[in-house]
Amino acid sequence: MKHRYFASGLLILVGLLTACHSAPNPPGDTECDAQCGYLATMKTRILRNFEHAERYHGRACDVTLAYSARQRYQVLRTTGDEALCLKVWGVVASTESLPPPPLHLTQAIVIQFRP
Repeated sequence: MKHRYFASGLLILVGLLTACHSAPNPPGDTECDAQCGYLATMKTRILRNFEHAERYHGRACDVTLAYSARQRYQVLRTTGDEALCLKVWGVVASTESLPPPPLHLTQAIVIQFRP
């Protein structure tokens, strides 16, 4: 119930979103299917741990993440509203069930938060 404020797609993984919302995938396009599944799982798990979203309505934060050798996400950079960015940083750091990125996705990803 506390996450209903995020239901309209506040979380976007740049680069992956384009693949998921572009023209229909050719049959058997497993790379695109993996990206879309990864996007959905990341969104669900981060939002599950993001409490008091209503406090950040109208704010914005872009968070750059990399998957470390320790099998955890590291926040490389944040830009935007300081309070929201600190909250996002804490949620990413404390969420243990975030999935590893697909194998073909080796670079950092950017998550855009817009409550």
